[in-house]
Amino acid sequence: MEQVLELALVAAGGSQGGAIVSTEEIPTEIARIVEPSTEEKRATKALPIAKVVAGVLTKGTLSLVPGGGFVTELMHVVEQRSDRKKQEVLALAVAALQEDADALKARLEDDDELAALWLRGLSAAQVARTSEKLKVFAAILAGAVDADHHQRMVANALFRVLEQLEQEHIEVMRLVEEAGAAATSKEPDGSNGRSGATLPWLQERLPHLTPVLPLLLATLTSLSLTRNAWENTWGGIEGRVAFVLTDLGSELLRVFRSQV
Repeated sequence: MEQVLELALVAAGGSQGGAIVSTEEIPTEIARIVEPSTEEKRATKALPIAKVVAGVLTKGTLSLVPGGGFVTELMHVVEQRSDRKKQEVLALAVAALQEDADALKARLEDDDELAALWLRGLSAAQVARTSEKLKVFAAILAGAVDADHHQRMVANALFRVLEQLEQEHIEVMRLVEEAGAAATSKEPDGSNGRSGATLPWLQERLPHLTPVLPLLLATLTSLSLTRNAWENTWGGIEGRVAFVLTDLGSELLRVFRSQV
């Protein structure tokens, strides 16, 4: 056990000249890992996002130190929660289908495509953070039972999208929808712009997400859920940006709203 702890602390210290820390020094070393040095604090002070990320990562370094039975117990708790989420999705899907359990079991045994899709959905459901997301997963699973091959391809693509969507993405999408409903938006210089959500407008309404808003918007755009209302216009060439939902984004947000 002492050798494992020593190796873990070497890994935490990096590979460049990191000396092995004795087990007697472990409490001091853990304190060093948890609390960044004065120099580290100065390095991240200038960039709020860097400070946030640095804080998360330094705290996370503790996971490199094995905890024996305690870690095993934590893993058991996490696995139990994952199993409960899968069971909840299954129960919701079966309830929506209103189909005999034996008949559904026979379908899954005989239909490889359907079984693979259900496995994909249940796997994604394990890490869902909200009940509404679990309900969306269940709705897709239920709908896939009687769907044809092309509809199941769409369902599979939706799972890929949903796996990357978290509660904070949905918060941003709801505000983008609100901004898109307006006739026009105001640019930072006070001039009229296209209807849509500008970054400053979103930062004002979502201050808790300000450090990661560019990342969230980039993800939504890469998934074709939002787009720049100024694209393919002179304003877009000038670099103006106002986010609006795409048709897919609007439909997905409608589905989430229906599950609340």
